[in-house]
Amino acid sequence: MNDGAFEVEIGGLLDNEFDNLEVTGDATLTGDLAIELIDSFDPNSIDTFTILSATTLTGSFINVADGARLDTLGGEGSFLVSYDSLIDSVTLSDFLATILAGDFDFDGDVDRRDFLEWQLDPSIGSLADWEANYGRVASLAAASATVPEPTTCTLALAALCLAMSRRQGF
Repeated sequence: MNDGAFEVEIGGLLDNEFDNLEVTGDATLTGDLAIELIDSFDPNSIDTFTILSATTLTGSFINVADGARLDTLGGEGSFLVSYDSLIDSVTLSDFLATILAGDFDFDGDVDRRDFLEWQLDPSIGSLADWEANYGRVASLAAASATVPEPTTCTLALAALCLAMSRRQGF
C-alpha cells in the first residue's frame, strides 16, 4: 500500500504515552510517516521514541529518508528519523522546536527584547515578523533558561557575606 500513512501520536515519554507498533514478523515500510504531538507534550532534544520494531524491517517511509528530519503535523518542530537495520526499528530523536519568526534573541518568545535586538541590527530579520508574533511563546522545548555561572553565584554570596559582616561591625 503505497498511499497509506503511519501516524504516530506522542504525548509523553512513557511507553503508554506514545505510539509504538511492534510487528512479530517481517515488515516492509511504504507510504508516509506522520508525527503528531498530543496532550500539550513538549519533547526535549534528548528524548528518543522507538515507534516501530519488527523481526525484519525493510524499506523506508516515502516522505522521509534515514537521517532526515520530519516536521510534526502541528508545526511545533521536527524529529530526526532513523531506520536501524541492526535492531530492525524506526526511532525518532533530536527534537528541534520551531523558532518563531521575530524571535531575534532565540529565547523562545517574541517580546520587547527582540525589538531591541532588531533595533541594534535590522538585518537580523523583518520587523513585520516581530509585529505578527509579538507576545507569542514557542514550545517549551525551544525556550532556554538563563542560568548564572557558578562563579557569579560565588561572588554574589561573598559580597552578601561581606556586606553582612560590615553591617554587624565584624
